[in-house]
Amino acid sequence: RSVDSMKTIEEIKLTIKSLENEIQNYELIFNTGNKTLDVILSDRVQEAKEKNITMHVHADGQGWEVVSDIDIATIFGNALDNAIESLEKSSPTESRLIDVRIGKVNEMLIARFENKFFHKIEKSQSKFLSTKKDPENHGFGLQSIEMIVQKYKGEMDIKTENGSFILTTIIPA
Repeated sequence: RSVDSMKTIEEIKLTIKSLENEIQNYELIFNTGNKTLDVILSDRVQEAKEKNITMHVHADGQGWEVVSDIDIATIFGNALDNAIESLEKSSPTESRLIDVRIGKVNEMLIARFENKFFHKIEKSQSKFLSTKKDPENHGFGLQSIEMIVQKYKGEMDIKTENGSFILTTIIPA
C-alpha cells in the first residue's frame, strides 16, 4: 500500500513503524561465511533482543567447515542459551550484554562468549553443576561443548572473574 493512498498521519506512522521493524529484523541476519553459524546467531540474537538482552557479535565463520553442523549447533546453541538464561535472571538495571567473538587465529578456530555472571559455577567429577532447580536434569550444555571440543582435539576454558563468565573454545583448523 502506498503512502499516497493513506488518509491519516496515524496510518502513515503505523506503516513507517512496521517498515522499521522489518528493517531491524534484516539487521539480525548474519553472513559469517558459515550457514549453520548464521542461522544460530540470527536466532539467538532475536531471542536475546526479545528479552531485552544486547548481543554484540564479531564473527568470521571461515574455517568452521571442519566442524560438523550438528557440533557447531551444539557449541553455539548451548553457549548462547546459557548466556541468555543467566542474564534473564539478572535485574533490568544490570548489564545485560553478551559479547561473542568468533574467528580463526593461527590455524585455530576460536569462539569466545562473555556475559555478566551473578552466581558461582561449580564442577563435580568433571561435570559442571547446574544452578537450576532440578540440577540432575540440567548442566549438560557445558559438558556437551567440552566433549565436542575434545573430539576435535581442542580445548575449552571457563573463567569467572570480576562478575563475568567467559567461555572460550579453541579447535585446531
